[in-house]
Amino acid sequence: MSFSLIGAIHLGAALTSVASGAFVLLCPKAGQRHRRSGYVYAAAMTLMNLTALSLYRLTGTVNFFHVAAVASLVTLICGLRFAIVRRPASAWIELHYRLMFWSYVGLLAALVAEVSTRVLKPWLLARGSTAMSWFWLVVAAVSLAVVIVGGVGIEVIGRRTASRVRQRL
Repeated sequence: MSFSLIGAIHLGAALTSVASGAFVLLCPKAGQRHRRSGYVYAAAMTLMNLTALSLYRLTGTVNFFHVAAVASLVTLICGLRFAIVRRPASAWIELHYRLMFWSYVGLLAALVAEVSTRVLKPWLLARGSTAMSWFWLVVAAVSLAVVIVGGVGIEVIGRRTASRVRQRL
């Protein structure tokens, strides 16, 4: 597996995003550690998405992953905005939480899709498989499974987390 310079930067930013995002979600909210690791996550996600917009090796043209990178940037920027301006006063915590959590769920869905394209596609091609018509369906299905599980997690964990953070502020 070979990487261009942009591909290597993208990979490094993606791995940093996965690690720092997990840390942000697991550490206590509203403290310096949360803020600092959140900034690392935001910077790594921004770099990852910007480099994603310049990668075309998979299909040779703009594809679903480029659209997902733009959606990810919008989600990230909106989530950060609520934390920075702290408006609307009655809802910024929940809005920040939901958008940032969705940002991380999207990252994990992209990770699953990337692993699928890097592992499953070459495996099928090496075997001369006629199952390539199913390839993109499988990639979409496993990514959708991550989104569904993440959405449930956002609902279950979100209510408890938002109320605890409100009490701390």
